[in-house]
Amino acid sequence: MSLANRPPLDLAVYLVTDSGLVPETSTFLAQIEDALKNGVTLLQLREKTLDTGAFVTRARAVRALAHKYGVPLLINDRIDVALAVDADGVHIGQDDMDPKLARQILGADKYLGVTVHTLADAVRAAEAGANYLGTCAVFDTATKKHKPGFEPLGVAGVRKMLADAAAHPATAGLPFCTIGGLHAGNVGEVLRDSATATKKLDGVAVVSCIMAAADAGEATRELAAAVHAALPVAPAYAADRTRELVDAAASVLAALRDDAVPAPLVHHLTNLVVMNDNANAALHMGGSPVMAHARNEVEAMAGFASALVINVGTLSDDWVESMIAAGKTANARGTPVVLDPVGAGATPYRLAVCRRLLAEVKFAVIKGNAGEIAALADVQGVSVEQRGVDSGAVAGGEATSVALAAALAKATGAAVAMSGATDYIAYHHSGSTTVVAVDNGTPWLSKITGTGCTTATLTGCFAGVLPAAKAALDQRNVPAHLAAALGGILAMCIAGELAVKDAKGPASFKVALFDAMYHLAPADLVKRARVRVLEA
Repeated sequence: MSLANRPPLDLAVYLVTDSGLVPETSTFLAQIEDALKNGVTLLQLREKTLDTGAFVTRARAVRALAHKYGVPLLINDRIDVALAVDADGVHIGQDDMDPKLARQILGADKYLGVTVHTLADAVRAAEAGANYLGTCAVFDTATKKHKPGFEPLGVAGVRKMLADAAAHPATAGLPFCTIGGLHAGNVGEVLRDSATATKKLDGVAVVSCIMAAADAGEATRELAAAVHAALPVAPAYAADRTRELVDAAASVLAALRDDAVPAPLVHHLTNLVVMNDNANAALHMGGSPVMAHARNEVEAMAGFASALVINVGTLSDDWVESMIAAGKTANARGTPVVLDPVGAGATPYRLAVCRRLLAEVKFAVIKGNAGEIAALADVQGVSVEQRGVDSGAVAGGEATSVALAAALAKATGAAVAMSGATDYIAYHHSGSTTVVAVDNGTPWLSKITGTGCTTATLTGCFAGVLPAAKAALDQRNVPAHLAAALGGILAMCIAGELAVKDAKGPASFKVALFDAMYHLAPADLVKRARVRVLEA
């Protein structure tokens, strides 16, 4: 398993367990499940007195609960236990194992969190491969014994650590949380007052305010509400290009969610298998779908649409002529056009149609799987098996995937979104190519038909509302079509992650997926996106 297949790391509401605090009216697992149901985003199992066998047994039970709700489980200190139960990672302190050795033992497929007291601690942890950092206690607390002479950081100390971390390249981009004496009554003040112009906390860790609560669910809801009210929708800083890109995608989603912005009319020439799903997805995302294929009306429809989505899944000669006519009309109006070249390499007819479309229509975004992108990019020495509309694996791994997406982006001028276990988005502009890897998603998305086609619809919604987000995109220097492609991919992947906890099988997952699309907020993209900028 890779990090791409683990629940996403979200520090916002971070629960650290303590079995000694559980009220007599509850149980340890009941407290945890009530917390998971009501807003905990990250869970750490801390057991300082259990022997190894009992610890492993408890960790298995807690991992099952955490994954039921799509939340990562970290183990405090005990790497052996984390490996034994395939937990999602470990958290270590300054008195525990060296972080570099911890990362070597864990491998690259588990999260590593480290408690830090100083900038030197933080830099050492970052260079060892930590995924996040936690400050030492901000306030006095009875849940952890400190060495004699230890003084809590206080809010001013946390603020200084964040300012120092923002100024160092090794730590500028790492998320931070704090812990110690925190509860719903003070987390808002801590989050607001510790933020600097260049860095802020990404969440808070708590113990007793949930584990000792008579009603853990209510305590978690109150804490989560206070945290999310104080955490800004977008980070107050842009430590690197990835944050700017995610912020840009989130700003486009904010425009889609803004009642003052007219819903973009997204004209579809899409396939018969997914037509209803595409229409509902557009509605849920804030768009207004229209499905119009007739040659006699496509030019008129494309003449006032906000975006056009062309999907070649169920082809006929008549539909191809409609696609060409609609595409040319959209191009003449400056309307963004999205292409989903379904099964492009499966038959000579499909490939010929896709190549004709590329020759006669200018596309803003091309969204396809690896087999489809490989067929269109036609990179010498690279081929990907196309099984009907499904794609085989890419030989050569990430480097080959990047080369394929970048080649098609350069050849077409479109933002190319290539879907897979990791999604790759390439955009060529002013002589240089940007490639973004998205590690979000869930294997459940492959268990229902049409999620790739629906991603093209979501991309069309993002593309259709770009004028309303222009100021935000210009501020971040993010090309509009790259933001639309990234937004569509992130929206599908993160909605899938959010839907998993309600899935009992593929059918219930599909219902939960569309509900998650409907409720998806800009903050979800900012908090949950796992994005990397790669060399093309």
